[in-house]
Amino acid sequence: MNPFLNRLSNPNEDRLIEKLINLFMTSGKKAKSRAILYKVLLNLPVSVTSAVENVKPILEVRKVRIGGKTYEVPALLKAQRQETMAIRWIVQSAIQERKRHNTITRCLITEIVNASQRKGHARKKREDLHRKAEDNRAFLHYRWW
Repeated sequence: MNPFLNRLSNPNEDRLIEKLINLFMTSGKKAKSRAILYKVLLNLPVSVTSAVENVKPILEVRKVRIGGKTYEVPALLKAQRQETMAIRWIVQSAIQERKRHNTITRCLITEIVNASQRKGHARKKREDLHRKAEDNRAFLHYRWW
């Protein structure tokens, strides 16, 4: 029985799961990554889409060098980069939590649930990035891309 068949009814969720598998993979071991995510999806009480939507950043800060000085200039993110950053932050937060807990499966479930409730380390990273962009909005006129 394939656990993805129960979870994945819309193509957007399927795409997010594939991206999650690819970003979770280390050293090219995709089968291992997929097996871990099967366990996560079987025990997951919430949708991955809601977790990613709550962690997606809208702005980022890019470094621009002008007149020998480096400024951090806020810039809007494209939708694909927003999703990638959100999934990457969720995976990184789960890996950091693994140092305190015993299984990566439990840590990933916890992080996805926290992200869907607008809590957790991944959400904090988003808020920190938005705060940094807000603080540097005075340099917005240096943006030319």
